[in-house]
Amino acid sequence: GDYSSAMELYSHCLDISPMSASAMYNLGVLNTYLMQDSVGVGLIRQACERDSANPWYLETLASIYLSKRDADNAITVLEKMARLQTRRSDVLSQLASMYKGKGETDKAIEALDRIELLEGKNVQISMEKHALYMSKGDKDAAFRELQSLCEEYPHDMNYEVMMANQYQAAGDSAKASEIYDRVRRKDPRNVNLHLSRLAYYKDNGMAEPYARLRDSLLYDPSTGSELKGALLRTIIDEAQGDSTKQALVVQTFDSLLAKPQEDVSLLTLK
Repeated sequence: GDYSSAMELYSHCLDISPMSASAMYNLGVLNTYLMQDSVGVGLIRQACERDSANPWYLETLASIYLSKRDADNAITVLEKMARLQTRRSDVLSQLASMYKGKGETDKAIEALDRIELLEGKNVQISMEKHALYMSKGDKDAAFRELQSLCEEYPHDMNYEVMMANQYQAAGDSAKASEIYDRVRRKDPRNVNLHLSRLAYYKDNGMAEPYARLRDSLLYDPSTGSELKGALLRTIIDEAQGDSTKQALVVQTFDSLLAKPQEDVSLLTLK
């Protein structure tokens, strides 16, 4: 805690060796700690220049720029770190986030591609790339990204549902229906499939088909508790502020719970 003595000793180090990167760095860190930001950042930056192969100096400088929301300088430093430590996917992830925040979509996708080269196919990364492609209006690339997930995880029908949802959103109902039907044959109890169909009816103001499908799923003995819970949550949301609908919620719970349950999830939800 004797910062003045520490400051004096670090300064003396620089008197002995004016080009010492370690002395510059430590004196810079102390100055930033003591809220002398402009002096501290300048010294740390000089240390990075003197010892350009030291990623830890760069990491400190990057964290300072990030805390100041200085995106341009932070990106420059992070790119240097990524070149020095080519297997640091956390740095690439930070870069992708920074580029996305600046609206530099292509560079954000490039950073995510670099992560995939290191780690292989990753669901989260693919979904981020899909969203970025959609944001820039490149629907073909967005579909290819989802298709690659379908191929990578052929037994997980949720990616097929996502693909169908995208076709539906793009106005290609025929292709969407084809995929929905395929999923229904392979995984008839797929929660996301049924929720997607319900969302389509609701978004398009199709009240009768929506209610018919919802109730048929809700009271079907073969419907799992996970899907029933999801359906009940939509009914609860719709009943907010409406006493008539709130009474219907209670009746629905009572009807469902009158039958044998496979677990306690509906009771917990009630």
